[in-house]
Amino acid sequence: MATIRINLKKVAPLAILLLSLAFVVGQARRGRNRTLTKVAFSAKLRHDYKNLGIGQGIIFEEVVTNVGNGFHAYTGVFSCPVGGTYFFTVNLVSSSVSKDFEKRTEVSLVYFGYTKMVVPVINNGDHNSGGNSVIFHCRTGGVVQLLVSYADNDNDAIVSQRYSSFSGYLLFPDD
Repeated sequence: MATIRINLKKVAPLAILLLSLAFVVGQARRGRNRTLTKVAFSAKLRHDYKNLGIGQGIIFEEVVTNVGNGFHAYTGVFSCPVGGTYFFTVNLVSSSVSKDFEKRTEVSLVYFGYTKMVVPVINNGDHNSGGNSVIFHCRTGGVVQLLVSYADNDNDAIVSQRYSSFSGYLLFPDD
């Protein structure tokens, strides 16, 4: 009997996208999002991420607020419950298990597979932080997630808990 091996780092982003789309389609079919004009979320990490790989999703599991229920803590994905212009911000803290200088990690904010912004964090042998913000239009059901886009060395890049956050809110809905 043959053994089938699945690389979860490659399959997980697609599974997250499909689950999020299913949720939004279900909400739209029930008519829950027609008059929604207030959308905001903020979440933090519960644990450190070690051995980061390219394409790996960063899941912010500790939800601080989730007005409009667009953020999914289990997947770390935000599904835009209403079309409009949104503001997103990401702040990350990283540390290095070795004291090698200039180890770099980059996390991209991705909307339907397109990078909208990158958050670079360069380790200088201790803790460092990086952050970035972006404003763009999301259509109803649009999926926003954070994926590792670069890691110098899997064993040195760690995105630390409590200090790292992912937030966003609707500036104004479509007419």
